This record gives sequence, C-alpha cells and structure tokens, in this order.
Amino acid sequence: MELTSAYQPIVNLESGEIFGYEALARDATGKFPAAAFDAARANGTLAALDWECRASAVRGALEAGLRPPVALFINNEPGVIREPPPERLRSVLTTGARSLDLYSEITERAIAKYPAELLQRVFEMRSRGCSIAIDDVGANPRSLAMLPVLKPDVIKLDLSLIQAKPDLASAAVMTSVAAYAQATGATILAEGIETEQHLLNAITLGATLGQGWLFGHPGPLPQGRPIEITPAPQPPPPVPQLPEPELPSAIVGRKMPLRPGNPDFLMAISKHLEHQALALGQDTVVVSCFGHAQNFASDAREHYAQLARTVGIVVVLGEGVPDEPAPDVRGGALDPDDVLIGEWTVAVLSPRYSAALVARNLNETGTHATPRFEFALTFDAEDVADVVRALLPRIGAEQAMRVPLAA
Repeated sequence: MELTSAYQPIVNLESGEIFGYEALARDATGKFPAAAFDAARANGTLAALDWECRASAVRGALEAGLRPPVALFINNEPGVIREPPPERLRSVLTTGARSLDLYSEITERAIAKYPAELLQRVFEMRSRGCSIAIDDVGANPRSLAMLPVLKPDVIKLDLSLIQAKPDLASAAVMTSVAAYAQATGATILAEGIETEQHLLNAITLGATLGQGWLFGHPGPLPQGRPIEITPAPQPPPPVPQLPEPELPSAIVGRKMPLRPGNPDFLMAISKHLEHQALALGQDTVVVSCFGHAQNFASDAREHYAQLARTVGIVVVLGEGVPDEPAPDVRGGALDPDDVLIGEWTVAVLSPRYSAALVARNLNETGTHATPRFEFALTFDAEDVADVVRALLPRIGAEQAMRVPLAA
C-alpha cells in the first residue's frame, strides 16, 4: 500500500506564526488508512506499518526542505513502542533526526498501558535530540498524574476540551495542566480549533499553540530546498539506557533526614496514604514497594485490587511479586540482590495531592529480629515524582525495551 503524509499547521496563538506541522498518515486516496491499521493489528504487522508512517512523515518533510525552528510532530502508535525500525528505513529516519526539529507524540493511551517502557523510550528519544509531546490530554484522566514523571515539552489538549461545553471535569484538567506548565515551563497546545469560540476556549485553557481547521486543513508542506537523505551509519548506534535510579530513601533524604520509626505507626501511615489515593480518582498513580512478596498479604492484595478499580495506575514491587499480584495491579519482581528489597515505599502522585512514605530496613540481611526502620514522609510533588520515576522501571524488568531509534 502506498503511504503518504499530510501536514496540518500548528500556530502560535499570539502571533499567528507557524510553529510547526503535525504529520498525518494518508493512503493513495488522501484519507487516513484506517483499514490498513485494522488489518495490521489483526495480522501482527502494526509495528511495520507504524514505522512506515513515521518514515513517510520524515521523508515528506525532508523533500519539502522543512528546517528548524519550524517543528515536525510525529505520532507513535502506543501498541508497538517496543519495536525497532526496519533496517531499510534507517537512512531516512537518521537524516530526519539530524536535520529536523522533531517532536514525538505519545498518546495518553500508552501512558496508562506502558508506563515503565515509556520511561525508557522517552529517555532514548531525548538522547537522540527529539522533544516529547503528550497527545490527547484530557480524554483520559490517567495521563495527568504521569506528567511530572515523563516531563513532556508539549501538552496537547484533546479536542473534546476545546469543543465541548465547559464543566467541572474540563476545569479539573485545566487546573492540573496549568499547574504543571507553570512549574516546568511546558507548552500547552490545543487541538481541534475550528471556530473563534474554540480559539477563545483554547486561550482560556492556557494554550499558547493551536491547530485545527481555523488555521488550516492537513495538506502539503510549503516547498523549499530539499534535504538530501544520507546513508545511515553502520552499525546502528547503541541504545541509550536510563541511568541507574536512586533509591527512594536517597531521593527524599536529599531534603530531609530519615528518622527512626515505629513499624506499626509506619503501617498506619502507609494505609492512610492508600486511602487518600482512593479519594483522588483516575488521575492518580500509586507505586509501592514491599520488599518481599510475603509482605503483600491477602488483605493488602484485596485493598490494592480496590485501588486499581479507582486509581489510574497501581504498581506493586517486591521479590517474588508476580506480573499481576492483584486484579489490574501491575507487578514487578525484584532480583534477590536488588538493594530496593531493603526499602518500604508507598508513593501517591496526582495533580492535587502527592505524598510518599519511604522507609529503610536497618536490620542486616538474613536476620530475623523485629524490623527496625528509619523513614521520611514527604509531600513535595517533585520528590514524589522522582520516587515514582525511580520505581517504575522495575515493572517487568525482563521485558524492558531494548530497541533503538534512528540516530
């Protein structure tokens, strides 16, 4: 099947100048190849099709002579983020990475389904010089809590926020996104702007960039001097790996001292944080480390199953923890020599409330004495996000992505 790309302009809402273009896949008829994507999902070739679409987007931009500072936004299919590009596409992808100002769009569906893999992928893309955009924010609240973990450069508001009548749900998204953007300097981009009212809505929601039919339909790029596609280097560059994360006790200990704690009191605090999470809703992440699977007893499994029915993402780590230790709870089995086994952590991260209990077992390995802990309790959102970021890569570590992007 012949694939091409159409490009929709993204404009600066204050100046009206072109900031960049989003590449959109098209078939020979000029329409989105929905049937091809359905067939690819059915026969297991979705990754190949997705890479073809990305390569088409890059090739079209190179042929049109698109150059920085005008940016190119390219979508990533969430179900195939683990897959490497085909060898035959490496040259065009490599030239694009070197010559274009690329933004990789990650849909919020991928945030909920592949949080650990996304950390590796985002780190890898950034190391190749690519910026990160989170797409469709607001369509599903689970993406909001992961914003400080993934640290996107651009937040793309879903068109439903722009085109629907404002309500409490859209106001909640607005305040969460605005708080993150003010704290980090991230840019807010509104999709689906088709009328002057939509434009006013976008500006009200804090957007400084926008796209939609009010500014232009998808079409060809303005023609400039083409950029020559150069051969990809052989062999392919090594895959950048996330640095070894700090222990939660070290992250929190940078700002406050750890002090001795009564284990029974720490257990009460742990349960309190988990109950706080129940009241927060789907835009919340809960990540806990219990050291060993036997510490995740039946009553804890029942409670975490209840959490998973209410909270967006729930993760439990420990030695011997299965992939799904409770219904809809993601598990991560720690190696017996993982230093994280000596820590007890419960982290709750949401746009409205962030807290982490981090405790360190002071008993020597192999002893059977009553556990002695030193602990800290933090409500610093940045530190809690760092704790979550340190723990998430342990989810299904044996299946972590080790696939290269183009250089």
